[in-house]
Amino acid sequence: MVSALLLTPVLATADDYDQVRERLSSLVNGETNISIAESPLPGILQVRLGSDIVYMTDDGRYLLQGRVLDLDTREDITDRAKSKIRQELIDGIDYEKLISYGPEDSEFEIIVFTDVDCVTAGGCISRSRSTTMQVSGSATRHFRAPVSVRKPFAR
Repeated sequence: MVSALLLTPVLATADDYDQVRERLSSLVNGETNISIAESPLPGILQVRLGSDIVYMTDDGRYLLQGRVLDLDTREDITDRAKSKIRQELIDGIDYEKLISYGPEDSEFEIIVFTDVDCVTAGGCISRSRSTTMQVSGSATRHFRAPVSVRKPFAR
């Protein structure tokens, strides 16, 4: 007697992530945007928490922080996701709110994300003014943000 087993791929829906989303909501503040997607790892979901990427088991029990590397393709899966986040952040910058040194129509532009709560970062702003003046055609733009905006787990 021959028997056959039919395996049907099941695509996860937003409802499948409710348990994971509920568990994550207890770990982060209510203002943190949570986005959940499949990852290339079986049973592991890729989770975006604000501007960070973490991984969580599909039952919501375990949370993993770190990089996922595909050794066959040598691709950094985590960095690929973070690149999209970085581009969204840069696209959403309001240039009117930046501390800027250098010409408006500069050939080169450096955007520095500065922690407003850090004394060392304040020194960086003043040093960049003199450095910008030395590099022809460049401008430095400082985006002031507290560390808690960039890292949802920061306390």
